[in-house]
Amino acid sequence: MKAGNNVGNIVTINNNNNNASQGKKESYFSEIKKSEIGLLKMNLSNAVNERDAEKIKEILQRIIYFMTIGMDVSALFPDVIMVGSSNNIVIKKLVYLYIVHYSKSNPDLLLLVINTIRRDCTDRNPIIRGLALRSLCSLDSETILEYANVEIGKHLTDFSGYVRKTALLGLAKLYHLSPKSFDLDTFIPSIYGMIMDQDPQVIVNAISALNEIRPGWTFTFDLVQHLMSKFKEFNEWSQCIILDCLSRYKPSNEEEGLEILNLLDDRLSHSNSAVTLSTIKIFLKYTDDLEEIQEQVYERIKEPLITLMENSESNETSYTILNHIYLLMSRSPKLFNKYYKQFYCKYNDPMYIKTLKVKVLQEIAANQTYIEAIDEIVTELSEYLHEDHSLCKQAMNAITDIAQKHKKNQEKYPIDKHILERIFLPFLKTTIDTSGGDGVGDHSGFINETILSYSLICLKDFLRVYPKHLNNVLPYITSSLLQYTLPPQANESILWMLGEEPNVQEDTPYIIEEFFKDHFDQQPTFIKIQLLTTSLKVFFERPGEMLPIIRDIITKCSNLSQDPDLHEISLFYSRILLLDVEKASSIINASKNQPINSFLEDETNEYRDKIFDEFNTLSVLYCKPSLIFIKSKEEVENEKNQIIENQKNYLLSITNGNNNNNNNNNNNNNNQQSTTNNSDSKSIIKQIESSPSNLIDTFMLEQRPELSPDEFQSLWLSLEDGHNFDIQLDRFIDNSEIESVMSKEGILCLAFGSVNDQTKLYYYARQNIVDDPLQEQNQTNGTPVFIIEIIIDEKSLLMSILFKSPLLKTLHTKFIPKFLSLLSIPIPKIFN
Repeated sequence: MKAGNNVGNIVTINNNNNNASQGKKESYFSEIKKSEIGLLKMNLSNAVNERDAEKIKEILQRIIYFMTIGMDVSALFPDVIMVGSSNNIVIKKLVYLYIVHYSKSNPDLLLLVINTIRRDCTDRNPIIRGLALRSLCSLDSETILEYANVEIGKHLTDFSGYVRKTALLGLAKLYHLSPKSFDLDTFIPSIYGMIMDQDPQVIVNAISALNEIRPGWTFTFDLVQHLMSKFKEFNEWSQCIILDCLSRYKPSNEEEGLEILNLLDDRLSHSNSAVTLSTIKIFLKYTDDLEEIQEQVYERIKEPLITLMENSESNETSYTILNHIYLLMSRSPKLFNKYYKQFYCKYNDPMYIKTLKVKVLQEIAANQTYIEAIDEIVTELSEYLHEDHSLCKQAMNAITDIAQKHKKNQEKYPIDKHILERIFLPFLKTTIDTSGGDGVGDHSGFINETILSYSLICLKDFLRVYPKHLNNVLPYITSSLLQYTLPPQANESILWMLGEEPNVQEDTPYIIEEFFKDHFDQQPTFIKIQLLTTSLKVFFERPGEMLPIIRDIITKCSNLSQDPDLHEISLFYSRILLLDVEKASSIINASKNQPINSFLEDETNEYRDKIFDEFNTLSVLYCKPSLIFIKSKEEVENEKNQIIENQKNYLLSITNGNNNNNNNNNNNNNNQQSTTNNSDSKSIIKQIESSPSNLIDTFMLEQRPELSPDEFQSLWLSLEDGHNFDIQLDRFIDNSEIESVMSKEGILCLAFGSVNDQTKLYYYARQNIVDDPLQEQNQTNGTPVFIIEIIIDEKSLLMSILFKSPLLKTLHTKFIPKFLSLLSIPIPKIFN
């Protein structure tokens, strides 16, 4: 048997020892598990008899550790509950942690613990009462709703603030579990009353509960005054919750709004960025209709924002602040003009911060009035051209944009000439000199080629605004540029520049001819269209030199095998040439010498105001309103149902296909196999209906999984048959046909060969747990493994496929449909 492309070894599969090996493995692990749990049970019992709290605590910590790493210690449930009667707070916490964990997976155990928890809810110690109430509300089962309602109703009026705040959060949690089980007319007045409580944490939890149960509830000015009087007693995160609610409050008049802002003024200089941003949101919202005051607000908030950006210990926080600064500049473009040096990139800034800082510098320079500041910013950006490729591209685009935006200021500051001579032309000169006529040779040449590509791409936009500089640039656009491996956008820029001024460069017709002969077939459609347009522009100016080549270009572009867009444009050009050459020249050259005074980016962004209304949210980071990336509950539910329905139909089609194939075969064994397949597929559908959440998870495979022949054989012997299919082929399928489609998705061939008129293929795959972190993991090398055996009878052309995996649910609902959909490429008959 030959080895697959991934591993050059032979795989030996011995089915005779399957049961023996599996039985030995199960007994081995069961003995370890039994002895470990038995030891814990005995030690816990001894500790209880000795009334040794420290020893009990130590044993409970060990049980929680085993529970955390995935070991099943539910057999100790009665013993752990018995320990729950202790008055030790630490022991109570450990017991409740254990109870909450296992009561979710074993609902039958709830009846054993409800009375225990309710008894603790009446304990004298408020910490135990609160702990018991929190655990009761964390059981996440509708079975406990009746008891939880009673306990929450009692403890909302508990004399301990700790218990009251716990009851409020428990109420919000249980409301989401079953909204219909709550009488809001009873609870809502109580929650409103608790906002006027004297305990700051109770107040905040009451507000949080209202936010969950009744979003968008309204504030009153009396309530605002109460919260402002106790504002400094709240911790930082509680202040953020209150500030978020205040941002929804609309003052009745200007004086009332200014009074609130004066009380919050010191929060603008808070060290916590969340508090500062929440306060800024209120300042901007309350002064939205007061232009003069809002200008003062902008001046007041800019220094705190810069301070937070520079002094933050976290890069992520700095990035968040920087995004809000960038958003504020859309409302007040000149707000940070004096602070441009604060946005220079540091050597240790991560790339996402450097990229955003370049955008901020670009905006500052575009709206800057001081010539010295513009010059310094452009000089700083030019230093980034030698950095990472993405930063180089961003900096080059920024420099070009700055030049375009200052077109009206040429008399005061000829920035176009400055940028052309200091940025574009030096790179063109040095890069062309480096090539030496032989293309790129060393590492420095590679760097120059990268800068050259971005320079050529940006030059097109630069010269569209400043066409007078074409005469200075075109002498450097020579045939030596074709020796570089440039991106398509750079080639498009070269061709566009040659067509704008055909008489400046003497070799223009020959550059076009060389490009057409050597590079035309490899180029995308938009480059071919640009080549055709440029050739005609040069033809109108230099017909004698272009006539031999223009015929070949039009003929090539008119070929029906080319892209339809290219074909139609070439026909259009050829027809207007036949009608009138001068008219064709005026049409094709219509875009020349047309001044550009406005840009699409300067138009009002339809999302800007919506994003501004969602200040201090993820909308600012995503640069789009929340409606775009947040789905409603109804949309999510509809998507779940649609996925389930599609999966059921998909598996039913597989079942019907297998039944049709098996009916064509008179072998009794195959008929029996058809019944098995039908039964298995129905069971798969049943699993889907009972566990819809499994279908929503992203299922991806590792692109280059590793599995040795020994590991494959060990897995094959230890795993039971997961699922098998029979497919009647019309022709013999070679392994190369199957491997070509499977390998692209990370399903690799380990070995294949022919024995006794049977071709055997062995494939394997691993699930990518990075894309699916919640998926259960297999013990073998830490990731779920899927192994496949394919046997093709060379005489009857019957293909039998056997799947094995330690994760049967994932195998049935995710991997098998993916595998068969790929197999349907070389074998379309699968779903017929």
